[in-house]
Amino acid sequence: MRNGIDISSFSETVNEVRNDERQGQIDYSAVSSWKPNAGILARVNPARVGTLKAPRIFEIPVPPHATVAGHTMLPEATPQEMAAVALAGCFLVSTVNGLSSIKCTIESLNIGLTLTPVDMQALYTINAQTNRGPEDLERIVGMVKQMSPNHRSFAEALPLTVQIADTTFAFDACGTPEAPAGDPAETHLSCHWLYGTQLQANLGDQLQLPIDQPKQLGGVDWAPNPQEYLLMALSADVLSKLTEHQAVTEQLSQLKIVASARVDIRGMCDVADVPVHLLNIQLQLQGNSDEMNRIANLKEYVQAAISQSTVCQYLRHPVSMVFN
Repeated sequence: MRNGIDISSFSETVNEVRNDERQGQIDYSAVSSWKPNAGILARVNPARVGTLKAPRIFEIPVPPHATVAGHTMLPEATPQEMAAVALAGCFLVSTVNGLSSIKCTIESLNIGLTLTPVDMQALYTINAQTNRGPEDLERIVGMVKQMSPNHRSFAEALPLTVQIADTTFAFDACGTPEAPAGDPAETHLSCHWLYGTQLQANLGDQLQLPIDQPKQLGGVDWAPNPQEYLLMALSADVLSKLTEHQAVTEQLSQLKIVASARVDIRGMCDVADVPVHLLNIQLQLQGNSDEMNRIANLKEYVQAAISQSTVCQYLRHPVSMVFN
């Protein structure tokens, strides 16, 4: 055990995924729900880690009209804030794992992140106090740049698919991003390591969001993990753009968008030639079929929402990564 990370358990996981590829496949899902006069609520769905189901129940109200409340509620956050938490949190926990694997003792470790949608740029600032020299930190950071799933998902352009009832259509990865709707502002945060896989992201003076892993991945089920934050951000952002259209909302009593994706940790463990980034990213619309059928050009509204979504831009177009 080092820094609250069970290194021997990680070695066992590497052997398991080498012998059985199913053990390395992790399926994540999140759903965002909209109701008139209630706003949008993003929620983590149970994950499947290898052949085991991981019960995960965390909820985040999404401004500006979030009025819901629940016992698993985290603080209100925008999709752009959740996306920034996903990016910084994944890089930070991957760095903790990397430093722990070389028996480095961490006293403090934090990442500052500025995510700029207009320039499609992420600026990292990493501060660490350890019992090793800066060259060890630089070596691990260099490895994490290649092995952090969310970092790779932002750095590379990825496709996604959308399902509406029985119709499925694809959005290809693109090299040149469309201008995000409304010229959204930068997102700034600092993400701090607490212990083990537990992190805390601070956005401004008021908003603090916890980050953790499922028990099956060495966490204590304290909070959503970085992939779950990213899928909540994705579903909430597209749903927010879609429900801006009165032609859509006036026909509906409710609407949900489920975002799902897979991480294959064989790539992270370097035991198979598979991508490290998120795989099989999908959005699925769920609602009353009769109500949805009454909306003329629903597919076109969904396509417009995806084109206007800042989080979709981050995934479908490469983000430039800059390190201080």
